[in-house]
Amino acid sequence: TIIARMLNNLFECGENPTEEMQNRVLQEGIMFMLSYCVKHKSWEYESEYRIIIPDFDNLKSCDDLGLKPVKIFAGLNTAERHVDKLQEISKKLELGEVEHCKISENKYQLDFE
Repeated sequence: TIIARMLNNLFECGENPTEEMQNRVLQEGIMFMLSYCVKHKSWEYESEYRIIIPDFDNLKSCDDLGLKPVKIFAGLNTAERHVDKLQEISKKLELGEVEHCKISENKYQLDFE
């Protein structure tokens, strides 16, 4: 619904958006980005951080952010060509083999192999 509201407001803005319309679109854009950072408590065992850096002109490296990756995990339905690319990145960063997610047979969670 956030995306639908954003698109609707963008279309309503037209060529001469009011300040109120611009603020509404900005607020919904922020809500949309924040929605990618929210996870249910049941997934906390993943110890995952989600970082959004919207300034594409000044992309930061993990070093610039004070972060050090330790492992790369491929999602359950990751295409093989993407896994191959992740393997290249993992090798370059000296992180070992990319691990794959799989559905747990006895719990409501993902396991890794």
